[in-house]
Amino acid sequence: MRFSLLRTTKRGSLELSTNAIVVIVLAFVMLGLGLSIIRTLGNNTSDAIPKALGLADLEQKPTADMPLTVGNTVKISANTGATTAMNIGYYNADSSSHTGVYLGISQCLDPSGVLQNIDATKLPKVTTLPQDVAASTAVAFNAIISNKGLPQGTYLCSFDVGSQDEVGGKPVYREQITLQVTS
Repeated sequence: MRFSLLRTTKRGSLELSTNAIVVIVLAFVMLGLGLSIIRTLGNNTSDAIPKALGLADLEQKPTADMPLTVGNTVKISANTGATTAMNIGYYNADSSSHTGVYLGISQCLDPSGVLQNIDATKLPKVTTLPQDVAASTAVAFNAIISNKGLPQGTYLCSFDVGSQDEVGGKPVYREQITLQVTS
């Protein structure tokens, strides 16, 4: 018995139906449209999301010699509830870290130099997110200072840096600032 091998030559042909071509074209169009929408949404949301404040964003960097950088004069409106946004830097010059660091104003002298017994509810409020600050490091705060009823004038105030681990309720750092309440 003899087997003969028949060679058959088949030529491959590439046949694409019009339906297949339409599906491929539509797939690429949808992919391009989807990518452009995602890129557009990504660009818009980056503007809406507040950026974290870094030390590089501060006008004046806090140092061991100048641990608090608030500015020479803080200006707020005399209208009760009016707010002013500020960038504030703090350098922890202590040998230990501080947890839950926050900022505040504790007392003020009036324009005549008399220590005001201002009700604590009328002192300006400093609102920040608390931060942990390691020893010998600096952090930057986004702060909102709101007037709680302090009348128009120029005041000398104590600006305090507090911490959750304060001993006896004393701030970890205190500095005097000039506060102008304007109309």
